[in-house]
Amino acid sequence: MLRRLTVIAAVVAGAGLLAVMVAQLISGIDYRIAEDRGIEPGLAPAGTVVATEIGLLLLAVGTVTLVVLAATALIRQARIRQAQVRYAQIQHTQARSSTNPAA
Repeated sequence: MLRRLTVIAAVVAGAGLLAVMVAQLISGIDYRIAEDRGIEPGLAPAGTVVATEIGLLLLAVGTVTLVVLAATALIRQARIRQAQVRYAQIQHTQARSSTNPAA
């Protein structure tokens, strides 16, 4: 489950980054075309702005999700290690008490 969420978050972040890059590329091309025609470039078209904002939102959500999932995975690993150490200690204690009944 954790791996699937990680892949989904990475895809969302990547799609957001790609959307921002494409929107900025389109905006730059529009700006260059306006300059070549001798027109004073104005504001970016609304579609380009919206695509950039949506891309940034996807990138932010994907990145934050990846950070949270990484922290969750680290905490989970630490808890598993602690449980393994406790289990080994219990096994060791039981082995000692079964071989040495006087203790």
